[in-house]
Amino acid sequence: MGRTAMLVEALLSAPVSTGFVARAHERVADTLDQTGFDAAMRSALAAEPVLCADETPGNIARPDTDEDGQPVPGAPLVVCVHTPEQRLVWYRQLPARTKKALRALGLFADYTGYPVRDDYTAWHQFDPTLAGVQHCVAHLFRHLQGVLDLHPTQLGWAGTVREVRREAHGAVEDAVTAGQDRLDPDMLADLRARYDKAVAWGIATNRHRDWAKATTPV
Repeated sequence: MGRTAMLVEALLSAPVSTGFVARAHERVADTLDQTGFDAAMRSALAAEPVLCADETPGNIARPDTDEDGQPVPGAPLVVCVHTPEQRLVWYRQLPARTKKALRALGLFADYTGYPVRDDYTAWHQFDPTLAGVQHCVAHLFRHLQGVLDLHPTQLGWAGTVREVRREAHGAVEDAVTAGQDRLDPDMLADLRARYDKAVAWGIATNRHRDWAKATTPV
């Protein structure tokens, strides 16, 4: 609220209080509730073939993470669900990071498309009805960097996986810019072959390592 008030003053040269901002948010929220915004957004999102979803602790009035950066049990969360190009964006507050809270969104229980998400286990309850799951590449890159940090040479396969994914992303962007609806088959086959080879090497060389649960690379 305070930062929003500061932004309003900086942009409009009109000082406002945090109370004014809070009341404005409340009026907007009430209007959206009266018009059935959430129900309409759920229906619109449910009809989309691909949805991106992420949940994160919301630090509002008190710290919501412990000294290790993990969410405090019962900490409030903000969930964002949006289409890949952000044509539709829906924010919802959840009371806690639990399976029950995610079900309460009323969106994914019967969803049959492809969600893009992290691998938090509470999302797995929706897998039976899904067409498939795309692991969030930002989260995957974070995991791969964690593997490389353990040993950049012996675990260099993780760097190969990351580079192939970057190449794939660049190829898709180039194809979209050129008005194409698919990648060149030979290029796609090469990307997949190099990716699968690196992943297979990682599995073969790390299957029997005594990894801590939080750092298991594969």
